[in-house]
Amino acid sequence: MSYPESALADGTIPMPTTNIATYEFLNRMLQASERGDSSEAEKYLSQALELDPENMDALRHAAGFYHFVLHDAAKARRYATLCRAQAAKVTAQMDDILGQGTDKPKPPASRHIGGIIGPY
Repeated sequence: MSYPESALADGTIPMPTTNIATYEFLNRMLQASERGDSSEAEKYLSQALELDPENMDALRHAAGFYHFVLHDAAKARRYATLCRAQAAKVTAQMDDILGQGTDKPKPPASRHIGGIIGPY
């Protein structure tokens, strides 16, 4: 997906349909959870994760839901680990965009001060 080609006339970038549906399921999950219906909340969370298993918001909600609501430590750790992996990928992408990912740190420049040559 190329961002300039996919931009709308007003300059905005449309959200993929799968992404919209994922957030609709997450919204329903949160509403069910607020009502205290954890089985329905889990159903909607599962549907969101099926649609987009790499969605960081879905993974983050899953980690929190299993940790705080259902007290399933194994599932909470699993989703937390997956979320961290996605976060690392996004961080690397942003570092590339910002020009911070591929450059190795440059050694400090040498200076000549009072007869001593070295990095300062």
